[in-house]
Amino acid sequence: MARAKQYADRVNVIKRIKLGSKWPFAPVVEHNGRIVRDHVWVAKRDEHHPEGRYYLEWYEDGRRRRKPIESYDLLLPAARAKSIELNAVKMGLLALSEAPIISAPARLTMVKAIDD
Repeated sequence: MARAKQYADRVNVIKRIKLGSKWPFAPVVEHNGRIVRDHVWVAKRDEHHPEGRYYLEWYEDGRRRRKPIESYDLLLPAARAKSIELNAVKMGLLALSEAPIISAPARLTMVKAIDD
């Protein structure tokens, strides 16, 4: 069996599934160019996995990036939008926006809690 195709050759659609006690990523199954809901490739076999979450995967500055998608209904529009964005960056129409570095919120210490 062939590996699942990339969406627009730039964005992969993958799903995190439960296999035993682990949660690996698996490429989604496409049939006639459409994503089959809850079906992924595991060891070159099509398996049904209703659990888990969908992700978009792409490369940016040589680093792999992944973005979780909240629901299956939002998957295709998000993949299209990300593909258009990446192609625009590749063609020089958009500047590569620096993602803000989100740091963990500062821990609330006992002294600060008492002072507040």
